[in-house]
Amino acid sequence: MRFRERADATVKSIAGGLNLDLSDSQVKQMTDIVEQAIIDEAREERERCATVAHHCCREDMDLAHKTARTIREANEALITNLMAMR
Repeated sequence: MRFRERADATVKSIAGGLNLDLSDSQVKQMTDIVEQAIIDEAREERERCATVAHHCCREDMDLAHKTARTIREANEALITNLMAMR
């Protein structure tokens, strides 16, 4: 469901639950407000998730770099030893 549809359904649910008789312009105003609140919350949650993922994956990236460096050093040592055996 899109944000606008979700906002419209929410406004209709609130109006129905409170037995409110809203004009079309009032429904539009309320829908605009609810839609903006949903969008703002979605943006905040996206940023929070991105921050958590970045911090979480940073440790994995460090481990990957260390592992790659260890492999590279081992390969260089192997090549040096093989060349010395010639």
